[in-house]
Amino acid sequence: MIALRAPRFNHSNDFNKAAFGEQFDFVVAQSIFSHAGQEMVTQAQENCSKALKPNGLLLATFIHSDDVPSLSVEALGWTYPQGIYYTADRVQDLASKCGLSAQALPWYYPRQTGYALAHTQDALPSEEMDDFVLGAVLCDPAFQASTSKRHEAL
Repeated sequence: MIALRAPRFNHSNDFNKAAFGEQFDFVVAQSIFSHAGQEMVTQAQENCSKALKPNGLLLATFIHSDDVPSLSVEALGWTYPQGIYYTADRVQDLASKCGLSAQALPWYYPRQTGYALAHTQDALPSEEMDDFVLGAVLCDPAFQASTSKRHEAL
């Protein structure tokens, strides 16, 4: 699969996707924004927005305050191994400021909430697609909670 898809990575602090010289159907930021302060999230979303095709998706995870209330709110810069939490309204606000629409996904990820961000609301996955993006971990009893339909709670 890796050879077929030929993934490429850019390890840069400015999240500039121009280095690839093309636009993308998907950009994945898993467990990135959960450690990034507001200025980094904004810069990343702005640069990802420029790199997405018109119907492309930025798939990202955020920690919500109700999931891990002991974490910092709105810390600056990179915070690792600790994390930073954002309210659902704040995630929407940051996306909107970058010209993106955001939608929480039922994807299972411990302590985090997955989001799809797109140029338009119409480009976001429909509710009918929720059953296809659960992210269930089927073979590890430690993640049994992942097999529940989280989207019912969203």
